[in-house]
Amino acid sequence: MIRNEGPSRLPSSHSIGQDMIDRNQVHGLIRDALLWGLAITALLAIGIGVLVSSRVTRRLARINQAAVEIMQGNLDKRVPRDDSNDDFDQLAVNLNVMLDRIQGLMTTIQEISNNVAHDLRQPLTRLTHRLEEAKAADSDAAVGMLEHATQDAEELMGTFDALLRIARIESKNRRNKFQKVDMGTLVTDVGELYEPVAAEGSNNLKVEAEPNLTVLGDRNLLFQAVANLVDNAIKFTPDDGVIHLQAGYQAGWVKIIVADSGPGIPLELRDKVFTRFFRADESRSTPGNGLGLSLVHAIAELHEAEIHLTDNAPGLRVEMRFKSE
Repeated sequence: MIRNEGPSRLPSSHSIGQDMIDRNQVHGLIRDALLWGLAITALLAIGIGVLVSSRVTRRLARINQAAVEIMQGNLDKRVPRDDSNDDFDQLAVNLNVMLDRIQGLMTTIQEISNNVAHDLRQPLTRLTHRLEEAKAADSDAAVGMLEHATQDAEELMGTFDALLRIARIESKNRRNKFQKVDMGTLVTDVGELYEPVAAEGSNNLKVEAEPNLTVLGDRNLLFQAVANLVDNAIKFTPDDGVIHLQAGYQAGWVKIIVADSGPGIPLELRDKVFTRFFRADESRSTPGNGLGLSLVHAIAELHEAEIHLTDNAPGLRVEMRFKSE
């Protein structure tokens, strides 16, 4: 049996109109919200951009100002930092490290120039006087004067040759020629070369070298560095003294030690002895040009080795440490 429930009821036109009005109001609110959001975002972006740009401009201006003062001769000026550890702050750190290095090199050049003028004035003056005396002397006396003049000239050539060697080593162009070097064998060879020299002064050169002490480097330069240290130790060790030359291995490092029983070097001068032409007052009368330890230091830096001076009680102890291969 089919029940007739009558005609269906439709929503009134008033309800439909009210729904459309509500929808339009919602759409309007969303549109207004989007527009205001975009406007606020744009203003914030512009504001942040202006602030960032202003901050970057101020920091660049400070860097430029520091650069101008440095170019005007104020080598003590440094780029200011704000400790923010951002890219600009890191740039300031790197620039300041570079400026410290440049200032150090400038100071070194000035000291070298002064030392060259001081140390070369005496042999040049002596050479000039001897040549003038040779001109006025008879032939027999002139021969002896010319021989002394030749020795002075050779001394000057030796000084300039040492300076050139140091400059070539510091350029670090020789690293591409590095090979494996057995430092134990090298130390033994240096000991055999200098044992007769030490014996001439009644000194005892004791050599101890472990086998298989391999480092990467230039054998000729390493030989020269160790030889310079031994020669320096013999030169300043009094008669009947003892010089120890050792090569050993310790915790990944190859250690070369040269220790003597001489007067040693005062603590306040140990950082200066590697400076070119530096000579302590008590060693001014000793033959040499003050470049031996400078050459050793340059060779150590080329090989990225550490070098330390300590008290041997009595005497000086020099220790060089190389990374083992």
